[in-house]
Amino acid sequence: MTTLLRSQLLILFLSNFASLATYLVQIYLGHTLSTSDFGTFNAINALGTIVLSLFNLIQTLTARNIAELGGSPLEQATQLRALTRFTWISTLITTGGLWLFTPLLTDYLHLETGTALLIYSSAVVATYFFGLYAGALNGLFEYVRTTSYTAAAYAFRLAFTLLLVGLLQLRHFGALAAITLGTGVATYFLKKRVDFRLKSHRPEVALPANEAASKTIVQKSPLVIQGAPILLQFIAINLLTQLDVVWAKAYLSADTAGMYSGVTVIARIAAFLPLMLISLLLPEAAKAPNEKSAFKVLVQTLLLAATVSGSFVILTALFPTFFLNTLLGGQYLAGASLLPKVGLVASLSTLIQIVAASLFARRSQSYLAGLGAGIASLLIWVKVSPPQAPEDLVRIFFFSNLLSFCVLFGLALWRLRIRKTDA
Repeated sequence: MTTLLRSQLLILFLSNFASLATYLVQIYLGHTLSTSDFGTFNAINALGTIVLSLFNLIQTLTARNIAELGGSPLEQATQLRALTRFTWISTLITTGGLWLFTPLLTDYLHLETGTALLIYSSAVVATYFFGLYAGALNGLFEYVRTTSYTAAAYAFRLAFTLLLVGLLQLRHFGALAAITLGTGVATYFLKKRVDFRLKSHRPEVALPANEAASKTIVQKSPLVIQGAPILLQFIAINLLTQLDVVWAKAYLSADTAGMYSGVTVIARIAAFLPLMLISLLLPEAAKAPNEKSAFKVLVQTLLLAATVSGSFVILTALFPTFFLNTLLGGQYLAGASLLPKVGLVASLSTLIQIVAASLFARRSQSYLAGLGAGIASLLIWVKVSPPQAPEDLVRIFFFSNLLSFCVLFGLALWRLRIRKTDA
């Protein structure tokens, strides 16, 4: 077995371990917390995923900046220092915004107090700096180590969840704190590894001030400009995939919202299973000799993803009570009829991400129009006809995701298949 294949298999194993740990946390909380507390935890966690979209940008920009300076640890250390300042600024802005809007969000989500939101705000620091150092390690081409630290973060979260929720009985407050603590511990070890790789390089001493300044993220404007559509993409996808759980807490009763969030935990396995195809699609689409070849790769990936996720949706339609009762417990059986429907929405969201990734790989930003169409549909629909039942949420997100996919696929068809190019 070659070293490359061994590394790829290890990365795949560690990635799947991280996903397993995430689901173990959800399964444990589903059995341990009340449906109301479970709904609160997942609503705040989903809201946090949207708010923390900047995490992906920090990791991406850091990896690109560090990799571009390959072979020069001195300049890499200088760049990391500038990116650290950028991360601190992002952290302060995001945390400050969460604190500022805590009273409004507390009322919107029908929370007893703002304590849970304030606890989660501490996760901003840990998450952003995890992204910073994970990006740095990727930029240093230590992909296996980066994936191992990611897996460790989720393992630590699971351990802290068992401690804070199981042993100390801190309900959803403990589950939210476990996110911060688990990510924080992993970030500490991740930073130690990055420091070890770049040790003895002190940019403020080794480089003149003007030379060090020339390496900062602020002055590498092309990357910052490139980062804007990437950030918009992450925000848009997070809105399409996470906002339903937030709206369930905002518009439905506490117990119904908890039931709905439990259903989504199981249903989104349909999205998780084929998502790894995106990591395979990007390089294949990017290196395709022409646009028509890239479109062929896209169609093959879509068909494979639809087969994998569709198979799971069919299983949930045939055995909904088995999945809910086994994985979460009897208190979620009321959502049995919703399970395959939410799974269908999750499958659509995966197809959306695949098409967007394909257009991104071909350096087309047209995917933003497709994602924007879906989000506009969501916002207009919920304004005109707010959801009164879980079925309303499923309907809103199904048709909005379907619209987004149709627009995206149409753009891909035009951009990659129909439009004449020089290739």
